[in-house]
Amino acid sequence: MERMGPKTFVSHHSAAVLHGLPTWGLDLRRVQVSRTSGRARSDSVVEVHRTSIEADELTEVDGLRAVAPARAVAESACGSSYEVGVVLGDAALHQQLVAPELLIATADRHTYWNGSPAARAAARFANGLSESVGESRLRVLMANAGLPAPALQVEIHDRNHRRIGRVDFLLLGRLIVEFDGAQKYGDSADAVLAEKWREDRLRACGHQVVRTGWADLDRPRATAERIRAGLNA
Repeated sequence: MERMGPKTFVSHHSAAVLHGLPTWGLDLRRVQVSRTSGRARSDSVVEVHRTSIEADELTEVDGLRAVAPARAVAESACGSSYEVGVVLGDAALHQQLVAPELLIATADRHTYWNGSPAARAAARFANGLSESVGESRLRVLMANAGLPAPALQVEIHDRNHRRIGRVDFLLLGRLIVEFDGAQKYGDSADAVLAEKWREDRLRACGHQVVRTGWADLDRPRATAERIRAGLNA
């Protein structure tokens, strides 16, 4: 960075990594930096962008100049996809790196960027209640399929007002949709039995339960139909 000059800073995907955001969907083959003077260039190791930047869009991370989290999200969404923007936006909000209003304002500030519509839409859809990449992607899947917008991280109680637990998504107050990451419940028999007992209690309260995992995100149509069937059960 020092060799590249004082007007150079980490940007795009590389800034997202510096801020501790998820790397899902990001092309990390080259380090991404930007500068306010000189020419854009790229080689097999680094890609240098020429840009303008406001003072409030710059920060420092571990001694490195970098774009602030909101701009890193917007740049990455423009350079990747709407879904990547949602994943990063959800994580930035969940980690309290940025406020929702700033996420939206930053995306709106750069309407001239290629990919700006994706970044602006992602900023508006982002929700800090999503707790993982999988949950963020599942929200996108459900929205794309026209399913009802879910409530997130909902506490469920039985008819005696005893807490059963918190669920990832609740649709129309009756359908529970859970995203199960590989390590969510552990591998022990006790953990599996505890989760089965929890699901039995949820069903006893009148809820339908649809469980999803990583593989389901790669077959969106079938997954959406399974969720829709749960709503109609």
